[in-house]
Amino acid sequence: MGDASKGASSFAVSAFAGQPALTNAIRPTRHKWLDSAAKAPKNQRLCPALYEPGVSAKEIGAMLNVLFVCSQNKLRSPTAEQVFADWPGIQTASAGLNHDAEVPLGPELVQWAGLIVVMETRHREKLRKRFKAQLNNQQIVCLNIPDDYDFMDPELIRLLRQKVPPFLPDGGEGR
Repeated sequence: MGDASKGASSFAVSAFAGQPALTNAIRPTRHKWLDSAAKAPKNQRLCPALYEPGVSAKEIGAMLNVLFVCSQNKLRSPTAEQVFADWPGIQTASAGLNHDAEVPLGPELVQWAGLIVVMETRHREKLRKRFKAQLNNQQIVCLNIPDDYDFMDPELIRLLRQKVPPFLPDGGEGR
């Protein structure tokens, strides 16, 4: 990695398509399962939650893998990933459809997801076109949230909490 690995932003190779990704030291709450997925045998990488230490098989059986998608994976989808990270019965991840996204969406993440939540209709169309072969029985939900918000913007969080729970286990009851 040369001199770039000595700077403040250290990079690691993501388990997905060999793309550079920020290490856990930089963004500790994002993609906590990427490290364990990268270490898992190749045939066990499609659902990294299955190989996360400390998670029982019984807990995994009830898990829904939820993927939040926007363009750059810098503002909306990472906010959604963090807002719903502790929701019972789900594992969350986020990615961007642009090739220069923070975490570019790849076929492995599409296959991993049971529910894909996109922010705009153009994301849904781009997803369907680019990943037609990987889309099987995943539900795709469009939230119609424009790119007008900063990361963890209170109004964005309010919209996400209003629009996403009906598609999650328990539908937001008791939350």
